Amino acid sequence: MKITKILLIFLLLGASTTNSYANEKLILSVKKFSECFRNSNFECISIYTTPYIVEQAGGKQKFVQLMEATYEAIKQQNVRMLPDTYKTYTPNKVVEHNNFLIAVIPTQQAIVMNDSRGLIRGSVFGYSPNKGRNWYFVEGNNESIELINHLVPGALSKVSLPDGNLFINNINFIQKNGKWVKQ
Repeated sequence: MKITKILLIFLLLGASTTNSYANEKLILSVKKFSECFRNSNFECISIYTTPYIVEQAGGKQKFVQLMEATYEAIKQQNVRMLPDTYKTYTPNKVVEHNNFLIAVIPTQQAIVMNDSRGLIRGSVFGYSPNKGRNWYFVEGNNESIELINHLVPGALSKVSLPDGNLFINNINFIQKNGKWVKQ
């Protein structure tokens, strides 16, 4: 009986230490990812982007080129992202699912659209395939649902992604199917 109690205490302490380690690594990775994003350092961003996306882009250099081209295409539509305003907030609770650790991290970034300043509130979906040692991120919007289900099948049954919001000119838009819809 006494041995059972001691084993139970060790198991609980081990689980607590693992969760603490995973949370610390998540917070550190989110901080580094945010720093990369604020500095528009796409090579650095590639380290924290899910490897699947980097591979699909054709490797790290192609990923960087794709990100640069995407930002340029956005500028051509009279939209300027203000990456230095990018913020991440405290991650939601880390959840274990099918040998992955997963979390949703709220985000915020200012933009300028046709000379009007706006604010995008969204999230990133974070996952760790190795008990928190490494964390990878993908945009947490409804366009990413299929990708998230591919990366971590069933994860969205454990966590939910908030709708992305764009506030501009005192109007609130919600992101639905890749488009901003007036609410």
